[in-house]
Amino acid sequence: MSFIRVKGKNEKRRTDLKLLKESIAHWKRMIKWAKKRDPMESCYAQEMLRSIEEDWFSDFCPLCKKYSGFCDNFCSGCPLDIFFITCEGAKSKWMELRNRSEIWMEWIYYAKRVKRQLVVTRVLVWFLECFLEWHESKLE
Repeated sequence: MSFIRVKGKNEKRRTDLKLLKESIAHWKRMIKWAKKRDPMESCYAQEMLRSIEEDWFSDFCPLCKKYSGFCDNFCSGCPLDIFFITCEGAKSKWMELRNRSEIWMEWIYYAKRVKRQLVVTRVLVWFLECFLEWHESKLE
């Protein structure tokens, strides 16, 4: 049966939930900081990095730190990749932020979309965990 827990999978989901929570907090901090900027001012990751010691690239994303890889394994196992699309995908919310944000007002708009995608992913992982626990209890 495909829904039965496989050893190690439940631990991965718990890790993913923790990393998603940390990633959401990361985006909240960046959005909070960006809201203090002049909305019409050009946005630069280096400015954010100097001020709050994090930015919107992979070096500071808890999910990227765990799942980012190279070549065929790029983001393999990341919950965003499982439920949506990798951050480097043409239709990803992060790619929209990277390619369409020229001023802080635009950056905030797209950053909220990235954060929303992380929240939805966290809910999906949590729901999957609850469903599998329920399903496992029915098998006992």
